[in-house]
Amino acid sequence: MEDTVFCGVFDGHGPYGHVIAKRVRYLLPLKLGSHLESYLSCEEVLKEISLNTADRMTSDSLVQISANGESRVYNKDQDMVQMLLTSIVKAYRFMDKELKMQVDVDCFCSGTTAVTMVKQV
Repeated sequence: MEDTVFCGVFDGHGPYGHVIAKRVRYLLPLKLGSHLESYLSCEEVLKEISLNTADRMTSDSLVQISANGESRVYNKDQDMVQMLLTSIVKAYRFMDKELKMQVDVDCFCSGTTAVTMVKQV
């Protein structure tokens, strides 16, 4: 997605932490991008949510989403928000599986802590 920025900090720990952090830093944005491309763009999602949830919001089913410098509240039960969350979870699960398949890296004693953000500009 051309108008989307992925930012992340990856802090490796353990004997192979630096190797794991480098692999995650390289592969996670690519995998997340492919999942996000398979769904609507974030702006289309936010517009769709805004149109579909204006009249049905209750305090226990609200989520706050920030995009384009604006912070809005949406109904978290909507399918569009769920698709975005699903793509992020799938990308992280892919990374877990990918790292476990690496025979040259001990993922039991090594890993990385990641703080990431996806922003549409």
